[in-house]
Amino acid sequence: MEKREVSSTYDRVLRLTSLFGSVQALALLGSIIRTKIVTWLLGPTGWGLVSLLNSSVKLVSDSTNLGIPISGVRSMSEAAEENRLNEVRRIRTWSLLTAAAGLLLCLLAAPLLDSWTFSWGDHRLHFVCLSPVVALYALAGGETAILKGTQQIQPLARLSLWMVALSLVVSVPLYWLWGESAAVPVLLLMALGQWLLTLRWSTRCFPYRLHDYLHLHDLDGRRLVGLGMAFVLAGVMGSGAEFAVRSFLNNSGGQSVVGLYSAGYAMLVTYGSMVFASMETDFYPRLSASWHEGAGAVNTIVNRQSEVLLLLASPVALLLMVGLPLLLPLLYSGRFLPALGMMQVASLALFTRALKLPVAYMPLARGDSWFYLMMEAIYDVVMVSLVVSGYLHWGLTGTGYALLGASVFDLVLLWCCMGLRYGYRPSRSLLGCALFQLPIGVATWLAITHVETTWAYCLVSAVAVALSGGGTALILKLKIKKQQSQMIAL
Repeated sequence: MEKREVSSTYDRVLRLTSLFGSVQALALLGSIIRTKIVTWLLGPTGWGLVSLLNSSVKLVSDSTNLGIPISGVRSMSEAAEENRLNEVRRIRTWSLLTAAAGLLLCLLAAPLLDSWTFSWGDHRLHFVCLSPVVALYALAGGETAILKGTQQIQPLARLSLWMVALSLVVSVPLYWLWGESAAVPVLLLMALGQWLLTLRWSTRCFPYRLHDYLHLHDLDGRRLVGLGMAFVLAGVMGSGAEFAVRSFLNNSGGQSVVGLYSAGYAMLVTYGSMVFASMETDFYPRLSASWHEGAGAVNTIVNRQSEVLLLLASPVALLLMVGLPLLLPLLYSGRFLPALGMMQVASLALFTRALKLPVAYMPLARGDSWFYLMMEAIYDVVMVSLVVSGYLHWGLTGTGYALLGASVFDLVLLWCCMGLRYGYRPSRSLLGCALFQLPIGVATWLAITHVETTWAYCLVSAVAVALSGGGTALILKLKIKKQQSQMIAL
């Protein structure tokens, strides 16, 4: 019991969040260099093509992996030490099976994917050539689940850095030589590299011998697969939602609009990942293993994680919001400036994401996969509907309002539903942090979108970032000091 309490302290959450945040910051630097070069080489149209191929492959991958990358984390985190090897064999066996199924489905569905994705040309051969990518994603997903479930922190951190280096080495020369024609080879090489790198780290902990797998007793994955099926459907809906949004934008506004939207969305996700990178690696396995301690312990873990995420995400979101006029031309090119309005308002969604993400993991940790599926389905329907409506009424900026509106709706829905089902209640401390940071974010957005002079813009930006960042540092320092005093007293 004492070990669990220590594992959910503010300093542990902050330490691991900062560790993976630092890794993501280094990864971000490499990603910035890669994105800048690739978008300069391809432009919005070529970037849109890459985005469409990526979202299509992800849709097939999420449709066929049986949720092993998620359900495997939970099963590994719950496995007793002596049974862990059996669980590793089961995860790897099912990963091989789903890899074969995904490859076959992508081959057979190539004509459908072409007709759904593109309104011009014949791209069936692209999807045929990308079918091995689906298989490699499934294999890498199984190995990553093993690393996350056993909380192999350092290998996971190193894996992230190696993947960024690989993306630079592979994508930049190929796009420079062949332009848009290199999209398929880049995706293939990146998927192969990801699998090989993940396999390297996982086999150090659990050696991979092919003759140990594909045994009949390893096919008994009813619990693993049963839990994962809801994740599959949720992943299909999530990928399908992004696929639907990009297809709609492609048909309504053209491939350049898809490129602008994808660049803006990817930038928000990339910067947000600096704060949220520790969720699947540390928080999810820890929450899964601690669920049996009762609602009080679960609430404490979720609320402390939410507090740390919100306090760290708020200055990052503000820096992104106010720095976009410089970041967009710097990271992409001046041709991506039409996405500025969309990205500035959508930056506010990072605040709500910090509040809702730990709560969204509760059904996963509990094994209540179908309830998780229902939450995801509602969000996906609302998000697609709002994005379509936002674009039709206000253009690309309207999609930013839509993403923010969908995130706020999802936060309210999750807090209400998790409260009714699991007894979750946001703590007073969490609500206090939200009441401090959220008004700063909204006021900053309102100010920078109405000021007309550069000096006023810079003044508002500096005050907002200093207030949010200073408040974060002070609050975290006081919380850690108070908790250490309580532990010494005990």
